[in-house]
Amino acid sequence: MRRGHKARPLEWLVEKGIFLVSLSAIVMVFLIFVFVAREAFPIVTGKMNSAAVRPALEVSALDKMNEAEIKDYLELTPKQFRQLDKDALKALMEVKVDEMKNASTDKDAKINTTEWKYLLKPYQWSGYKKPEYIWQPVSTI
Repeated sequence: MRRGHKARPLEWLVEKGIFLVSLSAIVMVFLIFVFVAREAFPIVTGKMNSAAVRPALEVSALDKMNEAEIKDYLELTPKQFRQLDKDALKALMEVKVDEMKNASTDKDAKINTTEWKYLLKPYQWSGYKKPEYIWQPVSTI
């Protein structure tokens, strides 16, 4: 020990506590950025499709599709795909065909709004002429 130096264990504990709190805050901010980047990755790479209406494939196309295409089309996880047999996959394909037949006929429903051209450039949506502002004054009593 140095001369005149007093040991202060409580002060040392407080310093380490402040260090741990600040380090955890920095780690949490970093993890927020990682989470946002992970969620945005499909949009940036163009692998996300936000279209409400997608082309329907016939049930007979199931035999011509590989495993990855079937999982993507039926929106199944690998675990869900392993649990289903061929008949269950055909039934899901039939449900998907019926769903697409009853889907919206609006031309905008077929648009993937996560494409860069829709994100960055103006687009004239169907049924939209100009902005309508509905403003009513709040009455005071």
